[in-house]
Amino acid sequence: MAETFDYKKEYKDLYFPKNQPVIIEVPEIAFVAVEGKRNPNDEDGEYQKAVEILYGISYTIKMSKKGNNIPNGYFDYVVPPLEGLCVQCMHIGSYDEEPKTIKSMEKYIEENNLVIDINEKRKHHEIYLSDPRKTEKLKIKTILRIPVKKYK
Repeated sequence: MAETFDYKKEYKDLYFPKNQPVIIEVPEIAFVAVEGKRNPNDEDGEYQKAVEILYGISYTIKMSKKGNNIPNGYFDYVVPPLEGLCVQCMHIGSYDEEPKTIKSMEKYIEENNLVIDINEKRKHHEIYLSDPRKTEKLKIKTILRIPVKKYK
């Protein structure tokens, strides 16, 4: 039987970043997504429903190996952390470190002759290392990614 694929182990630079800004190349990866425009902090809002749908789909696909309807191209995998892609994100979790983190990222961008490159195709990206359904908001750990390009 094939080994279970673990995105966090295979793509360590994506899921275990340094404590300072760095440039990473994100490979093309297939994923399940929902799109919305509401406040993620609204307990009864679209975001909470979307999280439930995403985890439901991910675990249904993962467990399909036990049934008769295995999707073409299926491979066993560890369900990776939830990720958010947005043109303008609303933060989940503690804001305690966010201003310091954003300032550090902005300084890195400026010092390396880069500019922020957020648009409809290149979005701000957050990876929630903690399951927001099960973790206290103050203890949620999040990776922030901001698309950049060289300044002309």
